[in-house]
Amino acid sequence: MGIIEIKDLYKNYNNLQVLKGIDLEINEGEVISIIGSSGSGKSTLLRSINLLEIPQNGTITFDGKEIFSISTNHLEISNLLTEIEKLKVEDPKSLKLKELEKKLKHEMKIQQKITDKKVSMLEKNINQYRQKVGMVFQHFNIFQNLSVIDNITLAPVTLGLIEKEEANKMALELLKRVNLEDKAYAKPSSLSGGQLQRIAIVRSLAMHPNVLLFDEPTSALDPEMVKEVLNVIKELANQGMTMVIVTHEMGFAKEVSDKVIFMDGGKIKVMGTPEEVFDHPKDERLVQFLNAVL
Repeated sequence: MGIIEIKDLYKNYNNLQVLKGIDLEINEGEVISIIGSSGSGKSTLLRSINLLEIPQNGTITFDGKEIFSISTNHLEISNLLTEIEKLKVEDPKSLKLKELEKKLKHEMKIQQKITDKKVSMLEKNINQYRQKVGMVFQHFNIFQNLSVIDNITLAPVTLGLIEKEEANKMALELLKRVNLEDKAYAKPSSLSGGQLQRIAIVRSLAMHPNVLLFDEPTSALDPEMVKEVLNVIKELANQGMTMVIVTHEMGFAKEVSDKVIFMDGGKIKVMGTPEEVFDHPKDERLVQFLNAVL
């Protein structure tokens, strides 16, 4: 059994179905890279794993305990969306199209009520789960008005997980690991993008997570800063940290991953070892994608 198990995950934004029945098992100590073109659902999957986005259907299990489970009319909505898209091409002025759009709106409203109720019931569980499943964003999400060390210690101290003095000591040790101990009392505005991203990683590590999720951690960086961030992630991989990484860095994904996932159209199209995905791709869409990016 994986540390995180995801079954039949669906996610909609308004009339767009972004995730379509995702099944995924994340094993302890495993590094998984998720690749795919823009709009394929990579970042939405990552945010749904952390429940920053609430799925409309599916189950998430963490360390053998069910964290989130919801069942809605997602198949009815999938069928309606398919019919609507077809009619928009074939007969965009038909009465049937208007009827289907009205029905879709009604079904979506029912689905949202079920989702809101479930989230309200599970809010405490979700917050505890997020402490164990850390997230590193592409745009750092650093508090500009706080020093580096206060950014790192804010969450564990506020949540009462550790005293301030002990938290400062831990933060300095973590900063040393990423060669930034001399920046502990600096303001974020004085730091480079690569330094800010390393601090964002340290801030997540300060919560002692079981799993780290990275959402395109180098996409907002200048090319010369990419390497310093990737080196930190490689070091974490060598230390056995469980990680799921959405990335455009194909060479990095090939080097660091135990498993690579190729997403297309809201689905996991291919999942395999780096060698299977990069060196011996068999799926036509994957071949097209790799030819475009490599």
